[in-house]
This record gives sequence, structure tokens and C-alpha cells, in this order.
Amino acid sequence: MITKEEILKIAKLANLELTEAEIESFTPQISNIIGYLNKLNQVDVTSVEQDFTVLKDAKNRFQEGEPTSLERKDALKNAKEHSDKYFSTDRVL
Repeated sequence: MITKEEILKIAKLANLELTEAEIESFTPQISNIIGYLNKLNQVDVTSVEQDFTVLKDAKNRFQEGEPTSLERKDALKNAKEHSDKYFSTDRVL
């Protein structure tokens, strides 16, 4: 069972502000998800052959034509902080 404190920690890491009602709602939901993942971890897959494929010529099969790029101003317009050309982030060590 996940605790309220763990929900608050996850919210802080995700930069989310949760109301008390959301915390109460998410706690059992996330606990159920973790319980399901724990069930999956118990499945014996030792007899299953690993299947991993890297596609060198991967193409988007859902979009017709060439993909378009965002203009720099459009990419930066919703950024929390940015300079004229770049996203600004906290220093990561």
C-alpha cells in the first residue's frame, strides 16, 4: 500500500500540486497499479525467448508525408524558463 507521504513525494518530483481530494483519490489507484505490477513480477518467464528488435529504417506508419518541425518560438512559448534560443533548466549533477 502506498502512503500519502509517498504520493506527496511523487507529486513533488513531478512538479505537481495536488489537492487533498486528489491525494485521497490517487492513493488507492496507485496502490492498485503497484499491486498489479507486483503480480506481473511473479510470472515465470524463464522459458520465454527474449524478443528485442531495433529497426534501422523505422518510419512513422500513422502519418502521411514528411513530419514537420516546430518553429523555435512555438517550442519555447510554454517553457517555464528559456533564453532567446534555448530551454533553461536547473543544473543537473
